[in-house]
Amino acid sequence: MSETTESYNEALKFCAHPETSNKKLFSTFARTRPPDTQISKSVASVLLTFKWHKVVLLYSKSSDRDFSAVARTIQNTLQIHNIDVTRVSTWSDTFHYGYTENPFQRIVEQTYQTTRRLLNDDFEIIELAEKSFQSYIGVVPTPPIEFEKFSFKVNQFMQLPPFNFPNPTWEWGGLKRVPAEGAYLYDAVYVYARALNDTLKNNGNPFDGKLIFKYIKNREYRSAMGYMVHMNENGDAEGNYTLIARKNAKMESLHQLNQFVDLMDRVVRKPCGGGH
Repeated sequence: MSETTESYNEALKFCAHPETSNKKLFSTFARTRPPDTQISKSVASVLLTFKWHKVVLLYSKSSDRDFSAVARTIQNTLQIHNIDVTRVSTWSDTFHYGYTENPFQRIVEQTYQTTRRLLNDDFEIIELAEKSFQSYIGVVPTPPIEFEKFSFKVNQFMQLPPFNFPNPTWEWGGLKRVPAEGAYLYDAVYVYARALNDTLKNNGNPFDGKLIFKYIKNREYRSAMGYMVHMNENGDAEGNYTLIARKNAKMESLHQLNQFVDLMDRVVRKPCGGGH
């Protein structure tokens, strides 16, 4: 792995780390990439909606996917909402279906008697593998809206000065892939430029980081992702998440049920398509 790649990965970890929300340590730090811990608010909202007050928390602690920080935040959030986490279980190795040992059977056998049964009444532990997905619901990041328009503009401007990155396939409609981080970067420049402009309009010091941060926090902006994002008191972009589930046991695909934005302080549910 090159030094550039390592530096890039470390920067992403820093931008996503929950500790940077601590304004005593990072008083002028703001981010347009939501921290991973933001999902805890959506999880709590789903559990409260279904009146599930006893749950088991399962998460990965593998070297490449360690969700310990996210799990701690979820536990704290659930505790605030009087949801009892009866047990916490983890697995340390990445599970590859059909190739490595399945850690979930052991975990379910240890926990199902003391935890609310989330599936159908006829659910049996020995049929977990076959039936569990029939009642699956998930909270996932909301996909971009019309992201292809943003991607097209990025590809277009990349070929112009001062960038001058040629695209040999441009004439045939070939586009270079733009990752989500490209949208976060665009958002960061916009949010900073807007705050700087407001600082100058009010005769403020453009070199005063805390003053600029004042014009960044507690505001909304339209992300390059295509939806509105709220920047909270800590300068964190609030997570935008979607609830997905299967409409019935026979359907193999997942369908969007609700969209959650800035939960915890103000729950916003946006019904999508009427699937239940």
